Amino acid sequence: MDGFTDTALTLWRALALAVVRELAASQRAFSTDDLWSRLDALPKPPEPRALGAVMTSARAQGFVAKSPFVVISQRPECHSRPVAVWLSVPLARTFLDGSAYVAARSRDVAMPLFGPHDPSASFAKETSNATSSVSS
Repeated sequence: MDGFTDTALTLWRALALAVVRELAASQRAFSTDDLWSRLDALPKPPEPRALGAVMTSARAQGFVAKSPFVVISQRPECHSRPVAVWLSVPLARTFLDGSAYVAARSRDVAMPLFGPHDPSASFAKETSNATSSVSS
């Protein structure tokens, strides 16, 4: 496991989740590229997909929501693949805050991932669920 024990992986996940909370408290929208850049000082987990579990946990805890947008990853190991734009539940007003984030990354093109459903209704539902979870 590349020197990671189960305890070390648990600690890494807790630190990564704390960084997600920090991003969600300071930015309306962000991608995992932003998160990885803040985690660079830490040893890499044996499996890079470990960050997916962290984002799933952050979403379940109600402080982030997945937007219908993606950006092209700037990390070389990602080979220019699209990565999700995440929204801060406390700060984002609508799912369009994800579009503003994409526009700020000038080389990227906003690529909505939604289909026939209304993404603003999905965001409203997700944030209202998160708000009710937090307040209970």
